[in-house]
Amino acid sequence: MYNLSCYNPSSFILVGIPGLEKFHIWIGIPFCVIYVVAIVGNCILLYLIAVERSLHEPMFFFLSMLATTDLILSTATVPKLLSNLWRGSQEITFSGCLTQMFFLHFSFAVDSAILLAMAFDRYVAICFPLRYTTILTPQVIIKLVASIVVRSFSVILPDVFLLKRLPFCGTRIIPHTYCEHIGVARLSSADISINIWYGFAVPLMTVISDVIFIAVSYTFILHAVFQLSSQGARQKALSTCGSHVCVILMFYTPAFFSILAHRFGHSVPRNVLILFANLYVTIPPALNPIVYGVKTKQIQDRFILLFSLKKTQKRKPSVLCIIMLSASVPNGTAFHPSTFILLGIPGMQDQHIWVAIPFCSMYILALVGNGAILYIIMTDRALHEPMYLFLCLLSITDLVLCSTTLPKMLTIFWLRSHIISYHGCLTQMFFVHAVFSTESAVLLAMAFDRYVAVCRPLHYTSILNAMMIGKIGLACVVRGLIFVFPFVILIERLPFCGHHIIPHTYCEHMGIAKLACASIKPNTIYGLTVALSVTGMDVVLIATSYGLILRAVLRLPSKDAQFRAFSTCGAHVCVILVFYIPAFFSFFVHRFGHQVLPRVHIILANLYLLVPPVLNPLVYGINTKQIRLRIMLRTLGQTMESPNHTNLDPSVFFLLGIPGLEQFHLWLSLPVCCLGTATIVGNITILVVVATEPVLHKPVYLFLCMLSTIDLAASFSTVPKLLAILWCGAGYISASACLAQMFFIHAFCMMESTVLLAMAFDRYVAICHPLRYATILTDTIIVRIGVVAMVRGSMLMLPCPFLIGRLSFCQSHVIPHTYCEHMAVVKLACGDTRPNRVYGLTAALLVIGVDLFCIGLSYVFIARAVFRLSSHEARSKAIGTCGSHVCVILISYTPALFSFFTHRFGHHVPLHIHIVLANVYLLFPPALNPVVYGVKTKEIRERVVRVFQKRQGTGVKASE
Repeated sequence: MYNLSCYNPSSFILVGIPGLEKFHIWIGIPFCVIYVVAIVGNCILLYLIAVERSLHEPMFFFLSMLATTDLILSTATVPKLLSNLWRGSQEITFSGCLTQMFFLHFSFAVDSAILLAMAFDRYVAICFPLRYTTILTPQVIIKLVASIVVRSFSVILPDVFLLKRLPFCGTRIIPHTYCEHIGVARLSSADISINIWYGFAVPLMTVISDVIFIAVSYTFILHAVFQLSSQGARQKALSTCGSHVCVILMFYTPAFFSILAHRFGHSVPRNVLILFANLYVTIPPALNPIVYGVKTKQIQDRFILLFSLKKTQKRKPSVLCIIMLSASVPNGTAFHPSTFILLGIPGMQDQHIWVAIPFCSMYILALVGNGAILYIIMTDRALHEPMYLFLCLLSITDLVLCSTTLPKMLTIFWLRSHIISYHGCLTQMFFVHAVFSTESAVLLAMAFDRYVAVCRPLHYTSILNAMMIGKIGLACVVRGLIFVFPFVILIERLPFCGHHIIPHTYCEHMGIAKLACASIKPNTIYGLTVALSVTGMDVVLIATSYGLILRAVLRLPSKDAQFRAFSTCGAHVCVILVFYIPAFFSFFVHRFGHQVLPRVHIILANLYLLVPPVLNPLVYGINTKQIRLRIMLRTLGQTMESPNHTNLDPSVFFLLGIPGLEQFHLWLSLPVCCLGTATIVGNITILVVVATEPVLHKPVYLFLCMLSTIDLAASFSTVPKLLAILWCGAGYISASACLAQMFFIHAFCMMESTVLLAMAFDRYVAICHPLRYATILTDTIIVRIGVVAMVRGSMLMLPCPFLIGRLSFCQSHVIPHTYCEHMAVVKLACGDTRPNRVYGLTAALLVIGVDLFCIGLSYVFIARAVFRLSSHEARSKAIGTCGSHVCVILISYTPALFSFFTHRFGHHVPLHIHIVLANVYLLFPPALNPVVYGVKTKEIRERVVRVFQKRQGTGVKASE
């Protein structure tokens, strides 16, 4: 007989986040905040669109639908999640579990379909603007809505019946925070292959098809935009899509990660999977209304109109109106003005919304990083030592320092809230300078701590006892307050009878003093005196302490002891450089650098208040082993042990990093991180400049765009995992991920080689057949070349994963490398590897050998044609057009060839040298290619300079 209770279980148990049970209460706080933000933000959006008739348009109607489904999506999961995390209410009925699962997947499918409908809306608005109202009529919109709901309902409802048919005779514990189709199905004791296939088919039918159609719609949009003759029209058209693109990225990126990791990422820790699964159902509902509220002018204006204190105003006055009003104030009424106006960044008012995004991201990183440092040190008694207590004090000052300026700056950038009260301005000024002085004193105290630890190790605990640390902390705070308080008195004595516009993002002593119509000489002298007596004295004393430390370290007999002593000071030295360099630059530029553009100074002034709070916890978290281990322990829920060199698990490999240089991994990560950042910034700049400038839509620049795209993809294939190895020792990688990384690395290298050959052909045609250039390199030919490059690299590398898949790995699975490289993986196999070696060598010769031969041949013809020119100037000009390409060829092929041949024949080359060079040929070309082309190509250089100097005259005029 069948056990009927198996088919109708009364309840399931939602465990929550396995491995992080002790942190459930703390984890619930950010999720609660995100949920409240989602509820408030989406309700405000719905209210604004409902009451404002001017927003009754298709785009805003779709936005109201998105807000409604976001509310359903977050409400279906977060309340139960919070009751689980805070009250330990883990039980959920079977029917409640099915209901939650249905609404979760249903809302997700509806959200995806709405994003497709919004992409269609943008396509019609840009490609067919005159037919917009006739295409997107109310009847069409209702039909779209009905089809979205019906489609989502019809594809999700079978999930319920597929689960209802299953028996649950075993465990009913779901290791998750909510009921998800596959997560529930895996508890069944019957065959769930139908559930798995249907659960996999539904995303392919709905989400993947939506993504493809969205991509197609934006391809048509870009095609239409780039056909516009005016750059202003192009920017305006693209700006209408900005919010939608941001929402698409926020919605699909964590969703795809969670879906794929759930099915294929068996080596990813379960708590990481569950956290991501919760983030993809909570973050988009919270951020969508913020993105649309910030980036959509109509919603932003209505929000300000409804929630402003001055209800009688029809709209928020612009900065220009504020300036005109402030200039019209009679001189005799403003000895102590009631308000000041913070202008923001003069000359970049049109970019304020975009500039705010990196600043907001950095502010969040500062809050999270410093909060994590404080939490770890406070909860771990082993870290209650002087060095970590000073680090706590540094984190507190960092939090206060960035929180004093960033919230107001973001309201200026996003809400155009430029007005600040007189007393609020003085308060902000006081805290900015006082906290900065306190942080400088804390860095001096940390230098003293390092001096005692290195030079007086036996007296360390007796000198730096708890009472002494308390006195030092109190002295740091009191000194900052005493030295900075006179700033307030000096400002209070000044009359402000002119305009009250501060060309800055926050109130700074000299920035306020310069508005006065009386002598500010006492302010200038005292400000300079405080800077020299406080910051200058701290720097001198820090340098003295490190001079004594250096003398003591060099006296040690053992190099190992010297290195260990130096390593304890590394994090502090990095923090000192990060703190003082931009601070001193900003300070002296404000007083003596009158030729520096105001916006450059203001950006640097913001960076010196924001970069240290962001980087300090990263530097100490990465460079300090004790903190790093505790972060990994609490995040992953397990200790990070060294890999077993005889691990026989066939599904996992371990990337060792750079053997022999393990103690330098942290330092090596710094140039790797810099190169990765330079790669992203440089290549994206090239892509944006070429895409937005019609005069650059030529074959050579289109090939350069292909090269930049490949460089970005190749960098993303290696740099994230490389940094994880160097920073956290996270060398474990699944076999499938290893094969995928190997495929993409070699395929992208082959594609890049093909593009370099195409660029050589481009130079050959331009110099040897200039009159036929436009007829030979047509758009069709360029597209075909790009397709050939992609297909060639993919097809030649496709056999490699299959050749490796046939091998057995019965010995060590430790790869002495930083990434999965074909021959490095092959060398671990214990079977016959001759097919792999032969194919790898053949593919390399077919690609690199043939490409180099053809490139060399093309340059022989180019040289012959150039030297036939009669004019020396013509020869120089022709050769000059090839300079960038030749540099890129040398940068790309030299380390690649060296690495390739040493891997196969250079058995006497030290392993760490080979691995360093193998990383050099993957990291340097993507970082240097945009620099080479940007510096040596006049057209790109002029466009980049023009972008950064845009509206320079306007900015200077506004600041004056």
